[in-house]
Amino acid sequence: AEELFDKTLDLDQKLGSREGMADARANLGDICLARSEMDKAEEHHRQALAINRELGRKAGIADAYASLGALRLAKEDWTEAEDYPRQALAINRELGRKAGIADCYANLGNFFSARGETGKAEDFYEKALDLDRELGRREGMANVHANLGILHDKNGERDKARRAWERSEKYYLEIGAEKMAAEVRGWIDSLDDPSIAE
Repeated sequence: AEELFDKTLDLDQKLGSREGMADARANLGDICLARSEMDKAEEHHRQALAINRELGRKAGIADAYASLGALRLAKEDWTEAEDYPRQALAINRELGRKAGIADCYANLGNFFSARGETGKAEDFYEKALDLDRELGRREGMANVHANLGILHDKNGERDKARRAWERSEKYYLEIGAEKMAAEVRGWIDSLDDPSIAE
């Protein structure tokens, strides 16, 4: 996939397609993020942000902010980890992009979960779930339930964690994400046998 997007980026540069370059940079950033190559991912997303700003592409700007927020959260840069998804949220609201709004709520839930602010995290996760349900976004629901389970497990609420993870597993299976479903199943099993988690 990376090779394909590198070729796409080269072609877009030769053709002078700034929109294509922004999209290719964003895709390369996502690939690097999935590989935990945080610095390369951030570089690609910052370049995508710059091009999208230059072009006035608000949806692209919102997506770049959301990605940069996730990267800053992974690096525990608390200020930018909160600011970027809030900026993305404002743009997504302005554009009426409900899926983008749901993703921003989930990202803010992750931020507050990482900070140990359980109440705020739950509020944002519930807002994300409400929109994901309305839109029928099973992947979004699977991800949010997985994160809710992690939050409840961290707080010693094993029954709530189990319920959230069982929902997550169900949605992952419905969309054919067997690997993610298996990971969540492992978390559920660890509730019954703590030695599994070790």
